[in-house]
Amino acid sequence: MIDGITTNPSLLAKQAGDLDPRDVLKEICSLVEGPVSAEGRRRGRRRHGARGQRARQDRDNIVVKIPMLESGMVAVRRLAEAGIKTNVTLCFSSVQCLIARRRAPRT
Repeated sequence: MIDGITTNPSLLAKQAGDLDPRDVLKEICSLVEGPVSAEGRRRGRRRHGARGQRARQDRDNIVVKIPMLESGMVAVRRLAEAGIKTNVTLCFSSVQCLIARRRAPRT
């Protein structure tokens, strides 16, 4: 019944309690056959890229959420070149959506 989900790092950490939020995310990924959009807590293109690489090491169905920032658009391009799917968040205009789409190669 579930085609895919999105997560939030602060809510995931809060819900995890004493558990490691990464373990909770792995469990979610094992239960959902579709994409699981996950984001890191830190900002900056290097951090976005590193987080994306680590997240994909855990599960193949993770789609890395990247905020619509200049550093985020650089990270989207780099992750896409590495074959990692991204989901650009915090788009507030159609122009931002078009910019995000142009940063990711067409599949």
